[in-house]
Amino acid sequence: MNEPIPDDKKATLGFFNDSNKRFGKYISSCDFALLVIHEKVHTLQDLDLPLPLREAQSYYIQRKIMKMYGADHRAIDHDFDNLANFYQELIHEFGQDIHLLLWGNIKDKKQAQQLLDRIKTKMTVSKLNSLLPEHYEWKTAPYAG
Repeated sequence: MNEPIPDDKKATLGFFNDSNKRFGKYISSCDFALLVIHEKVHTLQDLDLPLPLREAQSYYIQRKIMKMYGADHRAIDHDFDNLANFYQELIHEFGQDIHLLLWGNIKDKKQAQQLLDRIKTKMTVSKLNSLLPEHYEWKTAPYAG
């Protein structure tokens, strides 16, 4: 059984106050697991790669893990299934090497760059605009291919 968070810890976290009760509900649900999975994936990625590609992989893996455990995989504020679906399409087109690219595990730099260049042809501004919520500035150049 979950024990309540002591008031001094709530203040330290800075998340729990009267104006942000929504976050309290967020953190108390399986949505917190979504956040942890998503951000953990980012810690493993090659940060030099385009942000939309890294986000797509994070949402794809988050969705895959949550579905494995029968949990609701949707993000709390937005439905990022389209972005996860885009990554799944990239896997079908470019194969499992896309994972290696994002983890930074393709040792041949020329091969990695060639794969990235091919992937970027799919990351047009119009494609990113169709996938991402309007307030994300990274849906346009320089992040698009």
